Amino acid sequence: MMKILFLSLFFSLQLFSQSLETKTIVLPADLAGVKLDAPEDKSVSINIRYVMIDKFVQIKKTDSKSLNSFFENLMWIYINKKKAELIKQFEKKSQSEVQKLKNFKVQFEVMSLIRKPFLKSIQAFRDGFLFRWSDESFLDERKIFVRKIGSQYKISKLNISKEDKFFWNSNLFFKYKKFEKKKPKLISSFSSIKDTDVKNLSVGVDEGFNHLNIFKSTEEFVNLIALDNYNSASYPFKDNNKALGKIKLSFSGKNFKKKGKYKLHLLQSTYPLGKLSSEHFKGSLSFELVKK
Repeated sequence: MMKILFLSLFFSLQLFSQSLETKTIVLPADLAGVKLDAPEDKSVSINIRYVMIDKFVQIKKTDSKSLNSFFENLMWIYINKKKAELIKQFEKKSQSEVQKLKNFKVQFEVMSLIRKPFLKSIQAFRDGFLFRWSDESFLDERKIFVRKIGSQYKISKLNISKEDKFFWNSNLFFKYKKFEKKKPKLISSFSSIKDTDVKNLSVGVDEGFNHLNIFKSTEEFVNLIALDNYNSASYPFKDNNKALGKIKLSFSGKNFKKKGKYKLHLLQSTYPLGKLSSEHFKGSLSFELVKK
């Protein structure tokens, strides 16, 4: 899968050279989307050379002879809609490809909306640097891949395959950073439901544990996840409680296809759970209900 990443950020070159370190990261086997070396593995370890920045970027016109000035200038180009200047920031072999992209014009307009770019992390990747950043104008994280060409830094294409375990596992680490789970607090639930009913479930979660994983006693994988105070089409449940630390979910009787007894398990975590084991059932909060 070919990705042309031409989004941008800023950081101090001195800070980068002093702080970039190689660390061994352990990802748990129950992390949704994790790529294990073997199906029976309980975890996977990867060595990542990176630095966490967590700072807002600067935006100003300057040269592109250092990482620092390159990103300052790139931000200025986006804000001021300098299309010709933007093309020059790419490697020569990529410049014509960028201009031919069907959504280039739309993406260029979108990038001009940047107001407060926030640099999250920088990772040494292959022969360049992979940056992860965000801005209040975007819902999702943005990335850029940069290589040093001669004496200047240029935006480069990054060819990633679905089989690249290191890349995808690295993404999961930078997205969630810590991997903890515990039993949530049950505030209110229901014991029976019919097709015509809509009933509420309220749960308390700890700070940072914004994922509420919901699974039945017969399931091998978590199929339902709710996020604290967050509404997205990617998640079927909407949190109806605006207060942080409390999740209120509405269940329809039609959520339960067959009549009879059900046992629901709830587990809060700092990351989305995937594959289930006896450990998850033992550590979860559970309650029973009857579909009439």
